[in-house]
Amino acid sequence: MARLIDTTHPPSFQPSGRSTARDADALDRMLRIGETLWCASATFEDEQVLRVPVPAQPGLYQLALALRSADGYVTTGSLLLDARRGVLCQVDLPPRLRVGDRALLAVRLVNGYAAETDASINVTLAEGLHADALEVVGAKGDVCRPGESQVLTLPPGREVWLRGDVEATAAGAGRVSVSVCAHDRTEVSAGSCEILRRDLAPPDSPLVLRRTVLVRTAIEDEGVDGPHRHWQWAALATGARLVPGQYLRIEEELTTSLDLPPLTWSQELPATCRAGSAGFGLQDEIGRRRDEEGADLVYSVARMRASTFKHSYYLAVVRPGACSLPAPVLRSGEQIFPIRVEPTELRLIVLDER
Repeated sequence: MARLIDTTHPPSFQPSGRSTARDADALDRMLRIGETLWCASATFEDEQVLRVPVPAQPGLYQLALALRSADGYVTTGSLLLDARRGVLCQVDLPPRLRVGDRALLAVRLVNGYAAETDASINVTLAEGLHADALEVVGAKGDVCRPGESQVLTLPPGREVWLRGDVEATAAGAGRVSVSVCAHDRTEVSAGSCEILRRDLAPPDSPLVLRRTVLVRTAIEDEGVDGPHRHWQWAALATGARLVPGQYLRIEEELTTSLDLPPLTWSQELPATCRAGSAGFGLQDEIGRRRDEEGADLVYSVARMRASTFKHSYYLAVVRPGACSLPAPVLRSGEQIFPIRVEPTELRLIVLDER
């Protein structure tokens, strides 16, 4: 068996003798340590060659091997593969956007060569995504325009960033690919996202959701022994700008003129935010939250009689952009209950303050 591992601190495997419990432990360690990039097993007769794929990105890798002979002997070993030469390229794109959303697209470049390296960069956006230009940070050059090749001089061992807003223009599968050519070697990295249609408010619905957004704000007070800072929740003004690191509290009031059966309440989060900490105080949750549902907030809600119910949750602002907070989806089996949200569109605008 052979296994290619991505690790900066590879473990050490020493040849062993006949198979014992200790050998089994060594084999178990070989299978568990590091991130597996490739794994294969084969049966050999006489002299044969096992072909190992070349890693797609520069880095430090380890090839771990385990050989079991026909008479029961086990040998384990490893080989360090230093492939840090080259240009590392990573694409950071939100996993999901809605048509009309804008969010930060970032491309990280790291020159693994020992000297300055000229690299030809080409950023390609698939249909459904649009960006005018990406700012170059950390290297000579002003902007990198999608669809055009740009030569950048990358300093050795340092990060260079391409940053800019990407806008979702059509529903479908969004994709950003970046090709980097340096020293006659070309690497291609990509990021993808799901692009959903915008919410369409139902013209009339027996379910009405009213929203209020509060932002956690620092207040400076003068005390006897000097200024003191404390925090309070204040209403977010219409069109107000946020910055990464702030926290929001979303307060909702659902009024229904129908009796609703037990249902699932799913709240999709905008690309600019993540679910925040509940350590700020008690929440009026509409039901029991499911923790295994990934990035969305999903609740199991008991039967509700025609009445008014309160719900709240926290968001952490993490990415620059301008995205709408969608309406929750209320589902019972195959039935979806349309819901009218007030205000109709709640757009969260986050500035890029580097």
